[in-house]
Amino acid sequence: MKKIINIAVVGCADIAIRKVLPALRNLKSDFNLVAIASRDYSTAKELAITYDCEAVEGYENLLQIAHIDAVYIPLPTGLHDKWVTFFLKADKHVYVEKPISMSLDETSKFIALARKKSLSLSEGYMFKHHNQHKVIEKIIRRGIIGDIRFFSSSFGFPPLEKGNIRYDPKLGGGALLDVGGYPLKAAQMFLGDLSVQASIMNHQADQEVDIHGSALLKNIDGVGASISYGFDNFYKNEYEIWGTKGKISLQMAFTPPPDLRNQVHVHTKDKSYSEECEPEDQFIPALRDFADSMRSADLRAANYLEIEKQSISIDKIRALSKY
Repeated sequence: MKKIINIAVVGCADIAIRKVLPALRNLKSDFNLVAIASRDYSTAKELAITYDCEAVEGYENLLQIAHIDAVYIPLPTGLHDKWVTFFLKADKHVYVEKPISMSLDETSKFIALARKKSLSLSEGYMFKHHNQHKVIEKIIRRGIIGDIRFFSSSFGFPPLEKGNIRYDPKLGGGALLDVGGYPLKAAQMFLGDLSVQASIMNHQADQEVDIHGSALLKNIDGVGASISYGFDNFYKNEYEIWGTKGKISLQMAFTPPPDLRNQVHVHTKDKSYSEECEPEDQFIPALRDFADSMRSADLRAANYLEIEKQSISIDKIRALSKY
């Protein structure tokens, strides 16, 4: 019989309230929600009453609860260095919101620490666990669109309200870190290891962070990918896979509502059709994968490698945009 994992939530961010806490409530065969921590006790208390767990004031005080196995950290990226390191050093498995860090140096430090202590480390790109991508993988394996020749993806939205933390460089703001990682991750899902060939990051005079950008990448077989992202764009949330015999396109690729019966669109020379995907709350399989990785050294190692590759590419995109 598998051990139920005692987990705590570090911070009362919107994504924790709207998505992760409800998902944890539906995963009682894997997780026991022990505590919710906040800098403000009343905020933690209100949520703790709803989820029948302990309220803790101050993230560091979670360590006073001896039986916690893992933590979920939805804090801004600029705070990850402090708190991911803190909980890994305290021998806790860590699921941290994307992006995992501000830089490859930070990411490498986290991975080295997690590996040394045999701890699970997962990065919150929940979308990759949704079944709609598995539907696409099956279409590709059936050879319907032939060999992949190009991957393109965009994720962006209109301007946010002033004061949003995504505009704060100290907290890890900027379009590349916040939304650019999604199309990058999707490209890696279908093309494997990627090297960045060129990139553009655009700023506005009144903002301290990058607002929109794009990058060109290729895999070891020379198959190309383009990604684009932004904070001041018409809303796009999609990817397309172009093959020798056809193409596949997907809308709502990264943030499908849990009740959405999405469709994968397939176009070939002879016909165009759509395959329906089952509705799914992608946070549930993502958290289940986190639980599985705590029980499997192979899964932990695979996660370390995936996280490292993502950080390497983000650092390279940032570096190339300066030239």
